[in-house]
Amino acid sequence: MTEEMTRDINTSNKKIGTEDILAIGAVIVAIIIAIGIVFQTVDVAQGGTIIIALVGAAGIAQVIKAKRRRKQ
Repeated sequence: MTEEMTRDINTSNKKIGTEDILAIGAVIVAIIIAIGIVFQTVDVAQGGTIIIALVGAAGIAQVIKAKRRRKQ
């Protein structure tokens, strides 16, 4: 990976990694899709599949983060 792809954002004393940003974004989109399912603007089968994929992507991002920290 290039240095730009693994760059972290420093805010105050906390370090927010790119994996965290990806995971947070995926969870936010999953919540939006869930709201769409509740209000019946998104089909349950399609929305459920999208939510599963997004939550899986968030989990994978956290695994990548854990492995990267272990190597350092």
